[in-house]
Amino acid sequence: MKNTFAGEKNIYYDKTSGNISADLDTFKLAGRGLNREAVFDFLLYNIVLPPNSVYQGINTLFPGQEFPSLKNEEYSELAHTAKTRFQGPEAFAKRLDKILQEYFAATVARDKPTALMLSGGIDSAIIASYLPKDTVCVTWGGWGEGTTDVTFAKKNFSRFGLKEHLLAIVDYGHDEDIYKQALKQTGQLFSFTASVPHLRMSQRLSEYFGAERSYQLFMGQNADTISGAYLATEHIYYWPKINWLWQWLPWQKIYNEKRKWFLPSTTNPVELMAFFHSCAIYPGPWINVPAGYFENKLSQVEEQIGKKIEKFRDHILMHELMTEARRNQYVQNNLPPLYGASVATPYYNKEVVKLFMEVPFWVRMSGKFDKVVFKELALLRGVPAEVIAKGKKGMSYGYQDYLAQKRHIPVWNEMERHALLGEFVDIKMIRKKLQDNFPTYDQLMSLYNYLTLVLGKK
Repeated sequence: MKNTFAGEKNIYYDKTSGNISADLDTFKLAGRGLNREAVFDFLLYNIVLPPNSVYQGINTLFPGQEFPSLKNEEYSELAHTAKTRFQGPEAFAKRLDKILQEYFAATVARDKPTALMLSGGIDSAIIASYLPKDTVCVTWGGWGEGTTDVTFAKKNFSRFGLKEHLLAIVDYGHDEDIYKQALKQTGQLFSFTASVPHLRMSQRLSEYFGAERSYQLFMGQNADTISGAYLATEHIYYWPKINWLWQWLPWQKIYNEKRKWFLPSTTNPVELMAFFHSCAIYPGPWINVPAGYFENKLSQVEEQIGKKIEKFRDHILMHELMTEARRNQYVQNNLPPLYGASVATPYYNKEVVKLFMEVPFWVRMSGKFDKVVFKELALLRGVPAEVIAKGKKGMSYGYQDYLAQKRHIPVWNEMERHALLGEFVDIKMIRKKLQDNFPTYDQLMSLYNYLTLVLGKK
């Protein structure tokens, strides 16, 4: 059995029995202990990473990985794709346009309504340009209706003349309820802020179409990852190239005082990823990551791509197999279906990813690691100029009033008393410094809710 290229669903296997299934319930879960490494995965990367699951003895396949050989020819092939050195952004944009035209011609289903999660950026606007005019759009207003997320989404909607534009606005009480319900329904570990926008937008579409009616839902995530447009990707690429020069310095003592000084301290790109994806949990004196954890993670990813992580595109594939790409793929493909959605993610299509493996470094540099190819495609597809010129801004959760209302204080109190959570993170210590850091709180609160609501660890 082989996992799909994008890894839309978790595929579980038990090496002892040889059982493999996309349904955890087919395994005997009673009596299986908690996989502690999976908990560290979540704390450090905001998702449980392959080959882990939360249960001891049950593994998951990487995207493209085969069972029982555990080989990954899909991603090894990508890592060795020949670069197209003499094409500029315009040529790549035209090729991408052709790929996407063929993709949408083959993918758009006309036996059910079409929907799009529409943001104020170019990624979803490009998708809108390919969709039929009866498409219903929904936008997440994480910081309210008057923010740029919403106002630029309205410009995109107007430009392509689609059928209806719905909004889902932050609602703390409802958001907490829908998140906890999704945890119980799926039995999986995912974070509050990563999941709530997708849950709320899907629910809004379900209300519009009718609870009993299914619909096809497109979304635009992964454009930043395959473009290498995240600042984190650049840092993780460059720092290991020079950090070997000063490995003798007492870095832990230094970065325990000033967290940013962790960046020059390691040559392991997977460990550097934890700096950006742990929401200030790592590094810190409140967490002790098991010895060999990061070395093991790096080895696992290098096995999947069949080479060492060296080139910039190796780093892109590393992100595809870990961190935000993995988290988004789980959240996107498992949560909207709770509200009737059949999900399609064009930028995870293999031909699209392969094209970006061909993009030479000079093209990426020409746009200062911005989404230069996507910007050219946006021009080609008629995306509004002000949207193209606007700075990149991802989907976010408006937490200012959440903190002002002190909704987090009772939860911090509960987390301090939770013995199992305290085995992974010293909650009192981290709270003393980061109580009002919402991303840190979100990561810990999400794990706490999973342990209590799903695993019953009170």
